[in-house]
Amino acid sequence: MSASRRRLRIAMFAVALSLAVSAHGTSDLAADDLAREGRVAALAYRLASRAADAGLCAKPRPVTGMVLHDIAAYEPADRARVRSALKLGTGFGVRLVVPGSPAAVAGIRAGDEVTIVDDRPMADFALDRIGDEASPARTERFASMLELSLSKGSVRLTTQRPSPAVMLLLEHTLMGRPGCGGEVVVTSSRDVNGWSDGKRVAVTSALVDTAPDDAVLAFVVAHEMAHNILSHAARTGGASVAASLGLDGGRSRRAEIEADTLGIRILKAAGYDPMGGERFVAWAAREGHSRFSFTHPSTGKRVDALRAAVSTGD
Repeated sequence: MSASRRRLRIAMFAVALSLAVSAHGTSDLAADDLAREGRVAALAYRLASRAADAGLCAKPRPVTGMVLHDIAAYEPADRARVRSALKLGTGFGVRLVVPGSPAAVAGIRAGDEVTIVDDRPMADFALDRIGDEASPARTERFASMLELSLSKGSVRLTTQRPSPAVMLLLEHTLMGRPGCGGEVVVTSSRDVNGWSDGKRVAVTSALVDTAPDDAVLAFVVAHEMAHNILSHAARTGGASVAASLGLDGGRSRRAEIEADTLGIRILKAAGYDPMGGERFVAWAAREGHSRFSFTHPSTGKRVDALRAAVSTGD
């Protein structure tokens, strides 16, 4: 497994681990992490769905606007506390729901737990993935199963919802909306960075916290989505383009320009200020965040390419 792939798998449950902090009784950090992830989830859903509407990827996948977790994402020592604090069993918990998304329309809320998909109980789903250390593998398996089901049409979900008096059992009809670019996750790091592996996009908490505005952050996500859409990782042996430092600088620089250009098209489709790309490049250069100078074009060349992309009609 490549280093970038391992980092993305870690990112899958970075916020879930912060929820374990809440179970220990200190909720501020967990609340900050959830707010950060909620911002990115809303931004990513908007980019992915609008890009698909605009026909910017050949193979859109169903997106729902909900962020999931399960008990396997927590360290074994924390699982009893998490079960108690979050009322999370062996189903799949809903951490976040993007407003206006298919999950929201279906009536699913943060804090719900998916217990049945169509007629299949989740209590015994992939229990072998609940191991001796925290892992996103079980949620990944569930997400793949749900995506396959949604690609065929609507899915019936049964959820449990905690209430003061009783645990409510609710039924929902969930539809997927076509989306481009892959799942987007937030990983906790002091480094300002973003990367992709062909299927997913990761952005660091430091990038989310320090990006000058939403259009700048959206450009980074759209740029990494573009790498996935354009299958750039496949050209570098499965690693992210950024992680291919030293393999082929010229090829990587061309890939960056391609991703910048498609990223601007995604930004436009989603209704974000397309100048967010140029502002990002200027900000990154000013703040010293251009970490991959060998694989990335010069600031001047990127700005020229971004301006050209902004000036086109699509």
